Amino acid sequence: MFRTTLLLSTLVLAAPALASPEPADVIAADQIRSATPVTINGLPYQAGSGTRADVLVFDNTDLTRSVFSSGAQPNRAIDDGSFAGGPVSNPGAGLSPTVDKMRVSFRVLPAAGTTGFDMVVQFFDTLTPNASPVNTDFIAGFRVGYGAVAQGAYYTDLDLGANAITIPFGDDDWACEVLFLQPGTDTLMATGQITVLFQGSGDNTRMVPAAGASEDVYWRDSNNNGTYDDPTDARTFTGDFNEAIFFINMSANLGCAGDWNGDTSVDDFDFFDFLNDFNNNNADFNGDTSTDDFDFFDFMNAFNTPC
Repeated sequence: MFRTTLLLSTLVLAAPALASPEPADVIAADQIRSATPVTINGLPYQAGSGTRADVLVFDNTDLTRSVFSSGAQPNRAIDDGSFAGGPVSNPGAGLSPTVDKMRVSFRVLPAAGTTGFDMVVQFFDTLTPNASPVNTDFIAGFRVGYGAVAQGAYYTDLDLGANAITIPFGDDDWACEVLFLQPGTDTLMATGQITVLFQGSGDNTRMVPAAGASEDVYWRDSNNNGTYDDPTDARTFTGDFNEAIFFINMSANLGCAGDWNGDTSVDDFDFFDFLNDFNNNNADFNGDTSTDDFDFFDFMNAFNTPC
């Protein structure tokens, strides 16, 4: 299942100074194209029950700019991420995100030719630098099978909810792992055959996610020991436009915003629970980092709006 041993810890992001720079292979935006999966299978998952429309809660996929792959061409890698700055900046405030759609990217390299493979995407709640492994507290994941895919750069839009797969997050911060396996096996594809893509700016300006946030560092299993160790496996790229942030986005069904206590219904209990949190200065409903009258009025508007 590609899971790690659980180790509870507070998420702290690594300082880029600990990471080793590596070369990048820049790809023009018009060279990245869509790939269609053959199958989607969930690892451990939970069924979603939200009733509001999906919104982008993390987005680092600007197709008007360049993308790139690492010169090391890793067959598995992991990146940090956060919903901070997006529509669920404070998931505890009635907006716990359950991701059910995702865009992921990869590159089939010349050494692979035209090939089939399985892509596994996994999420972890905790990422701890200077630890081995850096990623713990598995949340959920999924496995996607691809048929004969020709050499090139691709993004793939996945409707996880339609396949009864959702990724439930409990807080702002997370880690996303992408790895590529031989079809129907737990054996990694050879290094240099298929690799994940990163978002570049293409104009020598810093590229930051349009929704959410991520540090300019990622981890790859450089010594092939099956874990991501820090600082040994931490990597950045030279040049400000080469941010070490995966080319991915995620959409979440936020459920009913008035469902403050998360019991899947909007009722008087939500009002009184919110009022109690509000009076204890712990009701940042709108995610602006403070609890004030705006949160109260925003919550009341959501509470009185059917969804």
